[in-house]
Amino acid sequence: KEYAYSNLGTGLLGIIAADAANASYANAMRRDVLQPLELADTQIGILPDLHSRLAIGFSDGADIPNWDDFDALAGAGALVSTVDDMLRFIQHSLKDSGLDSSITAIQQQQHEGTTALGWQVRNGDVTMLWHSGGTGGYASFLGIRPDIGTGVVVLTASTAYMPVMALG
Repeated sequence: KEYAYSNLGTGLLGIIAADAANASYANAMRRDVLQPLELADTQIGILPDLHSRLAIGFSDGADIPNWDDFDALAGAGALVSTVDDMLRFIQHSLKDSGLDSSITAIQQQQHEGTTALGWQVRNGDVTMLWHSGGTGGYASFLGIRPDIGTGVVVLTASTAYMPVMALG
């Protein structure tokens, strides 16, 4: 089977979810996801309180301006977070989401190189759910290993995407 991840599709899903929540994407995320999970340092865009703590992104040795305006693609990359909040997200994912039963179903139905609700699925000797991304000057990786109850976060102020993937 072939698959493809789509930023445009993920952005569209964000619009649909916000519409269903009868709110803007930022307000729906804040109300329905960020506040219940107590992710106080995660926000849509780079607001002043977070900007002072933000590492300057770079590529090829030059500073890169932040991508601050995602419009229709907000669901695909407008969230800005901290390591502490990302680790909190991993804890919630392992504790509250029933990932074990979801992974069992994924393993039974799909093979290496699939997606499940936006997560990339790595099957084989171990199963890992992961997602990576990049914006102007930054690259990131988040992986969860439900079988051992742990996860990893890699955040960089560099567009060197492949080393972040390899490290994750």
